[in-house]
Amino acid sequence: MIIAERFCTPNSCPADCRYIDDFYKYGQNAICGRCPVFVCKEPETEEDYMFMPLVPAKEYRPDWAEEWEQFFKTGRPPILNF
Repeated sequence: MIIAERFCTPNSCPADCRYIDDFYKYGQNAICGRCPVFVCKEPETEEDYMFMPLVPAKEYRPDWAEEWEQFFKTGRPPILNF
């Protein structure tokens, strides 16, 4: 998926994502709640259409988008400044 008009991230959560257990423990409070895989994902099936993206992919913060792209490429934890 392309976010912030120039950064690449996967369309779904990678099976080896280091944060997946945090999501199960903490829900939206985990870092996953800021991940573009969750907040920008477009519906893929007819059943998914009730789940619209929280943030359109092109409007995702560019500074965070760059951090996530690096995370998915290298595994380096994202630094998300507020």
